Amino acid sequence: MKPSLSRSIGRVALRFACALGMALWLGGFTFYSAFVVPTLRDELGGLGSGLVTQRVTNDLNLMGAIALVPWWIEAWIGRAGAPRWRGRLQWTLLATTTAGLVWLAVLHRSLDRLLESDQMASFHPMHELYLIVSTVMWVANIGLVAIASVPERPPARSAG
Repeated sequence: MKPSLSRSIGRVALRFACALGMALWLGGFTFYSAFVVPTLRDELGGLGSGLVTQRVTNDLNLMGAIALVPWWIEAWIGRAGAPRWRGRLQWTLLATTTAGLVWLAVLHRSLDRLLESDQMASFHPMHELYLIVSTVMWVANIGLVAIASVPERPPARSAG
């Protein structure tokens, strides 16, 4: 196999890993937030739903960390061939979502302690911050998907 062909296949595989990872993470997060959490609240109430959410969000955050690995690799590999605006925006969005994920991990530990000690008055303001950070990450990830949907170079015009 020619080196350029193997690089092309590798790049396609990397982009597929980016798409699959983001689809699982973003899709899982969106479905969980839009449908599961409201149902949990209706059925189990605040503390009961919080105990379920506590476990699931750990898995969602781990899924996010795994999903970001191919995105960082793609950003590094694609930095030379991409237009400057695209590279800067991609790096900014990746840094935003990565920093958000780290911040969620830190917040999650504090939220766990408050939930386990039934300190709901202190839990709610910190949980609001967790939701804000999650929303910022969601928007950044939608931006990453949008950028990935735009061709790196415009198609060549045919003579005619």
